[in-house]
Amino acid sequence: MNHTSWLDIVATMWTSCPSFLAKEEISRIPVIAQVSNSIQSVYVKRGDTKEKRAEIIKIILQRQLDAEKGLFPKLLIFPEGATTNGSCLIQFKKGAFLSLRSVQPLFIEYWNTTKVSTSMDVLGFGSHLAILAGCGFMTIKVYYMPDF
Repeated sequence: MNHTSWLDIVATMWTSCPSFLAKEEISRIPVIAQVSNSIQSVYVKRGDTKEKRAEIIKIILQRQLDAEKGLFPKLLIFPEGATTNGSCLIQFKKGAFLSLRSVQPLFIEYWNTTKVSTSMDVLGFGSHLAILAGCGFMTIKVYYMPDF
């Protein structure tokens, strides 16, 4: 499953509290930015120059090495670089894998009584939150796969 919703962030923070590779816009959202900064997320600006992308790849490698030593939390990267409706996999961006370090795949399973999709975040956060609040009981399961 691809990254489908802001709920993916909540679910993974609840289970393992990683740092995130996040779009740069996150660093400007009140409260969310403070949380993201406190867990030492790395920000990427879409459309960056080749030089800036190369710098981010170096940061990703260093963070992976530091996480392996226990100096930082793991860096969670949604390798597709966008949210989807979750109906199929889309092509991954290669930057998450260029370091050739091991990765730990995970997948998230959502279930609710009304079958409301968690991928409806195109509506905006407030509207999506209101719809999810009215959907009744929901379960979220995060499955961590073996390192690859």
